[in-house]
Formats: sequence, structure tokens, C-alpha cells
Amino acid sequence: MTVVKSEVLKDTYRDSAFLMRVSSTAISQPGISQASAMMATERNKELFLASGLMTSAIEAAGANDLALAVSGETEAVDEAVGNIMEQLKTTKVKSRASSGNGLAPATIREAVAHDDGFNLAMISVPGAYAKYEAVQALKAGMNVMLFSDNIAMADELSLKRMASEKGLLVMGPDCGTALVGGTPLAFANQVRSGRITMVGGSGSGFQEVFCLLERMGVGIRNAFGTGGRDLKDEIGGISTLTALQMADADPETDLVIVVSKPPGKAVRAELLKIYAEMSKPVIVAYAGMVDTALEEQAGVRCVRNLEDAATQAVTILNPESSAVDRLEQEWSNLALAEKTAANWTSEKFIRGVYGGGSLCYEAAGQVSSMVDADIHSNISVIGGKPLSCITTSIGHTFLDMGDDVFTLGRPHPMIAPELKMERITRELCDPETAVVLLDLIIGYGSHKEQARLLVEAKNNASGCAKSSDKVIIASVTGTDLDSPTRKSQVAELAENGIVVAPSNAAAATLAGRLVSRMKGKN
Repeated sequence: MTVVKSEVLKDTYRDSAFLMRVSSTAISQPGISQASAMMATERNKELFLASGLMTSAIEAAGANDLALAVSGETEAVDEAVGNIMEQLKTTKVKSRASSGNGLAPATIREAVAHDDGFNLAMISVPGAYAKYEAVQALKAGMNVMLFSDNIAMADELSLKRMASEKGLLVMGPDCGTALVGGTPLAFANQVRSGRITMVGGSGSGFQEVFCLLERMGVGIRNAFGTGGRDLKDEIGGISTLTALQMADADPETDLVIVVSKPPGKAVRAELLKIYAEMSKPVIVAYAGMVDTALEEQAGVRCVRNLEDAATQAVTILNPESSAVDRLEQEWSNLALAEKTAANWTSEKFIRGVYGGGSLCYEAAGQVSSMVDADIHSNISVIGGKPLSCITTSIGHTFLDMGDDVFTLGRPHPMIAPELKMERITRELCDPETAVVLLDLIIGYGSHKEQARLLVEAKNNASGCAKSSDKVIIASVTGTDLDSPTRKSQVAELAENGIVVAPSNAAAATLAGRLVSRMKGKN
């Protein structure tokens, strides 16, 4: 019997990253189906309700209260709630006396009063409070990284206008990945320091590019995440334009890469002006944008996908480098994929199961250009149709399991991949599946044993008829400076018959090629 149990801590706040960790730990326990700990704001109450975790106690809670809800088997739920409550009650913010340097400011003002050299504030409080904190940081002359989401577009616009007037940058909202001065922030990877600055609103897309660059021996100076709405005409590309100007004025930046979905019409016009004025080479990767003649006329180099963005950057900075060729040699189990596909009889479709939204978007677009069939997805993808029911795949289906529809009441699949792995098992058991295509994103904030969990998902499908006829193709976004290393994750997958491509684009291309061959046999 499934039960829901909740607790509310009055006038209590904990950092969202901490809350995601405790929720993820609870979900990984046997007998637990969902767990969520959030501030009881009206928006978060909607999330509790939508995920089936709403209780009368949470409904009565105030915006300054911390709410916890767990669902599952009765005994497991009781134990999980007890464990989480113990963590919430005993884990305190460090006092000034306990911190290593005697500084643990309670507010941004206190931090600046102690050291006016601080120039960046990372804000991850719930969206209802984030604007106030961002304003305080901007008033103090600090740039802002807004990890927080659920921020109204009007508030985003006012914050970015305020920052622009002060010559400052607002990264976000919902900026999950950044790298500033060689230091990775939030969901990011360990890479060498270099002389490339990246700008854009793509978290997993950022990671894919700077991890590919690291593997080719090229480092990153900055990766400024602007938020997914920045290039909409309603916002005006304020953060993107500011970041481009900063990069062009930075003596330690030699090349700029822009990664995003296509901009709005008015924003595009402003960007073209900036591109034409920049003194440094610029590479632009607008996902799915075909007509880039105006960008080329403005002097920038446009590329088709994220791998091309990385390889073109290496070619520009070091034309004699052989790193691009080495990247192509990273295929694992390619021959196995070709052999398996040669034996297909009834298998037809590609099922993409992704944690990174930008990687899902890129892969779906690549496959759409190669197969003469509809693409279905829970997100808006190139050449795609809406998936009528997220629990059932239709034809070629691409799922972004980091989308809100999958994360209500659960941590993101980069943190807790269990639901993603369950879906992979289901797709392997579907007799119409030919290829399961997926991403593994490792690094800071990500689950440490994703390769092991993927192998378990594959093994869990071994009892299904013809599961051995499926091809699993993965891309691993990460570096050998991460922990675990990319090399170790790739080796574990290869040892268990999973094909590992050198990039997300390459993985999608292989999947499209294999399925296209199957159509030719029919």
C-alpha cells in the first residue's frame, strides 16, 4: 500500500542544493517512490499537488516554512521521513566561529562589508525570494548567477536592466551551469584553464562543448550562462550582449563561442551588430537554425552542432592540431552496433532518453534530418510532434527527463537517475525499439555511478524477448579530471556491450544511420 507522509518545519530555510541531496538519498531507498523537500511557497505547493505529495499540513504551511513529503510503502516512508527530519534539524548553517576563516555572513550586505572585493553572488534561494537577493547583490556591485528558477519574466527583465546600467552581468535565472575565471559553478565539469569564453543559455550544451574541448587539449576561461529566456525578444538578449562585450574586452580571451537556441527577431538584429564589431573570432551554434547567412556576413563562423563548435574552435586556435582526429578515434563497440543492426527484422524506432535538455534537442534534430518519419517528444524539438502521453513512446521518441513534467516531486535525473534508468529498461523491452539513445552527464552535482546504473538497466531488460537485439548508444559528457573520470565510465559501459560515441551529435548520427539502413531492408 502506498502512503504519503509529510512534515513541516516552521520558519526554517535550507539551501536548495542540500534539499535536492536529501531528497535524492531518500528516493534511492527501497520502498520509496517519491520524496521532495521544498519551501512551502505557492508555486512549490503547486508542485507538491501535481506530484501527488500534497497534504493538509503542507497546504496550511507558510512561504517561510520548509515542507517535506515522502510517498511509498508505509514502513519505508516512516524511516525515510525520520532520517530526513534528523538531517534537516541537525544540519545548521556554519556559525562565524566554526567557519575556517571566521567569516560566515548571513546576508550579501554582511559579505560585502567584510570584503568589498567580492564581485559574484551565486543565488539558489526559492524563486519567490531570489529577486530581492539579486537586487542586493547588484546594489553592492556584484555580478549575479541565478541558479533559482520560477522567476517571473518581468522580474528577470528588471534585474537585467539594472545590471546593464551598472555594467554588471546576470547569469540566469535557472542558470545551472557556469564557469568563471576557470572555476566551475553548479552542474559543471573540471576542465583546464584556457582562453575561450562561452556565452549562452544552454546548461548541458555548455558542458558538452567545454568537455569536448578539454578532451582535445583546449581550456576554458569563462562560460557565462545567460538563462534560457535571455534571447527572447521580451528580454532583449541583455545578458548575452553584456557577456559578449565583456569577452571582447577581456585580454585573456582569444575566441568566443555562442551556444543557444535561435534568438528572437529583434535580438538577432542586435546580436548581428555586436558580432560585426567584435575584434575576436566568434563561433555561433544556434541549435536547429538553418539560415545563418546574416551571421556569416557579420563575420562569425556558424556550426551545425555542439561537436562542430568545439572542433572549429580547436582548428581556429591551433590549425596544426591533430586533436580533432583523435576525437574520432574514441568510438567504443562501434563494430558491435553494426553487427547487431545487420540482424534486425522487426525493430524500427529510436528511443532517446536524456537528462540534458539541450542534448535531447540536438539529438532529436539530428535524427529528424536522417529519418523519413515523425519525431515525438515532451519538449519542442526540430521536426517534432508533442508526445500525447509521456508514459508511452510512439515511433521515434525523444524524452527530456529533466523537464518539469518528470521532475515534479523528484530531483533532476543528473542527481537521481533512477527514473531515467527505469525508462531505459522499458524501452529495451519494447519490441519496436531498435536503438536506445542516451546521455550520461558526469561532473559536479551529478550522480557518481551512472554507468553502473545504466548497466543494471540493461540487465533488467535481459528477460524481455529480443532485448539482446537492441543497440544502446550513449554519449558521456565529462572529462578525465572529473570524479569519476570519463575514462572509467566509458570503460564500464564498453565492458557491458554498450556503444559509446565520442559526442552527443555522433551518437545521434549513428542511431539515425542504423535505423535508416533498416528501412532500406524492408
